[in-house]
Amino acid sequence: MTVSKIDSLMIQFSHEKEKEILLHYANLQGNRDVINLVKDGIVKGKDQVRSIARFYWEMVDKSVEEDELGTGTY
Repeated sequence: MTVSKIDSLMIQFSHEKEKEILLHYANLQGNRDVINLVKDGIVKGKDQVRSIARFYWEMVDKSVEEDELGTGTY
């Protein structure tokens, strides 16, 4: 079996609200990889995948913090 390298991956969003939430937290954190993902719908390379994965957990932490403080937008 041969496994080929994947250079990019297309992401499709089901709802505009998903994009809105991602952009909200990406802008708070200044995460250009996520901002570009929302704009382009394409993940390019393993470094961007790692950045987006880190962002996901940072976003979860931030949303929990906002919920506990009652300051959350979402």
